[in-house]
Amino acid sequence: MIPFLKKLKTKIVSLLGHDSFAFFFKNRREHLKYAHELKLLYPKPDNMNEFGNYELPSDVLDSLNEKSIIITGGVEFHIEFEELLDKACNASFHFFEVDKRSIEWFKLNKKKSNFKIIEKGLGAKKGILPVYGNEYMGWSSSVDPKIYQNSLLDFQKIGEAEITTLSDYCSENNITNIDILKLDIEGMALEVLYSCWDNNLRPRNVLLEIERGEAENIEIYRESIEGFLSKSKSYGYQCIFLERKDSFNSGTLEFFITQS
Repeated sequence: MIPFLKKLKTKIVSLLGHDSFAFFFKNRREHLKYAHELKLLYPKPDNMNEFGNYELPSDVLDSLNEKSIIITGGVEFHIEFEELLDKACNASFHFFEVDKRSIEWFKLNKKKSNFKIIEKGLGAKKGILPVYGNEYMGWSSSVDPKIYQNSLLDFQKIGEAEITTLSDYCSENNITNIDILKLDIEGMALEVLYSCWDNNLRPRNVLLEIERGEAENIEIYRESIEGFLSKSKSYGYQCIFLERKDSFNSGTLEFFITQS
């Protein structure tokens, strides 16, 4: 297929991913219905502060300072949340990324002494995984098969990435407390979070997106979300549901959990 047609296909498929087209797909319709239920069950408190496409409770924001550690999984050519948060608290930021294109963009454009890029992905165990993405960067890259397999999106293998665990990284870098863990890593968020908990690593606050694979049954996905919410409460976290501020709510759910 010639490049022009490939680019056109990328735009069309990306457009079909908008919530306005969810009525064509049963799983996506049910997903939006479930999101509405969660919004009622886990409402946002009144004291939320916007940072780009994300939000933080005021008490969490007030607890941050230059000694705070903020770890982000996923760069994806934009770190508006972290840059705005940096202006508010000047914390130390650690970024994990698997797409070499995003890594090079970060190195060229985000040179700050308190910003550190780690050229690895996060998972439940160390290893090497293939990275799948779009050659025109029309959507986020992923190392999770449930995201890139059986997808309408034109995922192609674009490389490989070293994977590490967050507990190993923290041990190697003498990090004992994580003030905020932000996970936007296309399908791997729960795997990473559960690995932390299994290794007695308890981030004080976690902002995470839990993506649903296009072919993933909504009932199975719903069970995984209910399991996550139950585990979070058992570890003493308060759960807040965050409705996304864009038009892609029918493929993911976003939460903020806090021990504050």
